[in-house]
Amino acid sequence: MAMLGAYALVADALRRRRTELVLRRLHGAGHAAIAREVAAEFAAPLLIAAMVGAPLAAWLGHTYLAGFVDRVGVVPGLVLPLLAAAIATVLITALAAQRHVRLALALHPIEALN
Repeated sequence: MAMLGAYALVADALRRRRTELVLRRLHGAGHAAIAREVAAEFAAPLLIAAMVGAPLAAWLGHTYLAGFVDRVGVVPGLVLPLLAAAIATVLITALAAQRHVRLALALHPIEALN
């Protein structure tokens, strides 16, 4: 779910900024400059979401599991899947941004006027 949400966020934001990206390219911005700008736009929200979401999820999980008699503590076998999920979310977001930036950069200038 998080990966699909991240992909949709990137797609929507770049769809809204399509004209701006094409105009920046027309005024001399290179592909790398545009890619850096897009990455900076998504890095902060993704970092904030991770910083807020991870502790909140841990607290909610602890609260939910507190009523159970038998509980499993944090075991090393659970850390790897959680880390893999976080890395996959960041990777999917980066790939989505890359794909949509590439599509925006492939637009012809006349299409920005539509």
